Amino acid sequence: MAQTKPTTASPSQDIAELSKQIDALKEDISGLSSAFASLASSSRDAAISGAREKAAQARAAGEDQVDAMLRSAEELGERTTNAVREQPAMAVGLAVGAGFLLGLLLGRR
Repeated sequence: MAQTKPTTASPSQDIAELSKQIDALKEDISGLSSAFASLASSSRDAAISGAREKAAQARAAGEDQVDAMLRSAEELGERTTNAVREQPAMAVGLAVGAGFLLGLLLGRR
C-alpha cells in the first residue's frame, strides 16, 4: 500500500518514489482484477451446476408423475374391461344412453 514519507528528499527522488508507488498500485489493481475474475468464474460455475441439478431433479419428478399416471390409466382400463365382461348388457345400455345424450347436445346447434 502507498505510504507517506517526510519531504526531505529531492524532487527526482520524490518522482522515483512516486513511480514505485504507482507501480505497486498497478500491481494491487491487477491482483484485485484477477481475484474478481476468479470469483465471478467460480460463482458462474456454481450457478450452472445448481441449475443443472435442479433440472435433473425436476425431470426425475416429472418422469415419476408420468409413470404414476400411466399405471393409473392402465388400472382404470383393466377395471373397465372387467366391468364390461361381467355386465355386458349394462355396458351396452350406458353406451347407447351416452350416444343419445351426445346426439341431443350436438344436434341442437
